[in-house]
Amino acid sequence: MTKLSDLITSLDIKPEPNGLWSVMGVNVEVFAQHLHTASRNRVRFQPYHPSELTALDGLLLAEALSTHNNPHLLLQQITEHLKPASTLLIIDWQADGPPTYGPDFDARFKKGWLSRLLREWGFGQVDTLEHHPVYYVVRAIKGPSPSLAHTDTFVEVAHLDDLPGNSMQTVDVFGHTVVIANTGQEIVAFDQTCPHANGKLDKGLLRRQNIACPLHGYIWNIISGEPLFPDDEDCLRRYCVKINEEQQKIMVSLAPPRRVDS
Repeated sequence: MTKLSDLITSLDIKPEPNGLWSVMGVNVEVFAQHLHTASRNRVRFQPYHPSELTALDGLLLAEALSTHNNPHLLLQQITEHLKPASTLLIIDWQADGPPTYGPDFDARFKKGWLSRLLREWGFGQVDTLEHHPVYYVVRAIKGPSPSLAHTDTFVEVAHLDDLPGNSMQTVDVFGHTVVIANTGQEIVAFDQTCPHANGKLDKGLLRRQNIACPLHGYIWNIISGEPLFPDDEDCLRRYCVKINEEQQKIMVSLAPPRRVDS
């Protein structure tokens, strides 16, 4: 069977990793060398051992989830013991990748579900460094989510008349491309990029509070951000909206929407 080390010849990680790292999984020597090169020789290594997790600045899981008999438990134990500000780098097979590469589908750990779990378990920054059709590279940093600049500032982006019911358009908010949509009941704002495979949601199909990505047909609720089909994907990032009733203007900030108690 083809190994990930046969497909991945280098790692592109910015900013470069540093400090004390371990590598767990398959062909750890190969991936340790890739990591060492990506760090410009600033990474030091020690063999992986669960009792040493608290000493690490970073841990690379190379095919570790798809080859473990209980990957959920493994991931939970690792995330509990890594110290604050440490980095977890995961390289594994796409759960919906081609069957000609990698293990059986039931052994693969889905990237979207992985990202959700990492956020729930204290990793506020979770980034997909590479979304290859066959594999993915995800980086997660333990700690609070970093704040975007200007999150408290609302930007006027459109007039209410420009956004009739069941329509959407893209707007720029401090350099971020944001989609604003009218569900017929309210105005919402969300990220243009699909969490699954970076499809452009503004090119998708909007039906009231749901949107289908044009790339694979995955569906999200744009009010809650929850994935609907399939339901084990990552959540859609949403932004705060307010309406200037006097001037009939739509205003958006990069802060997440405020929760309303039911």
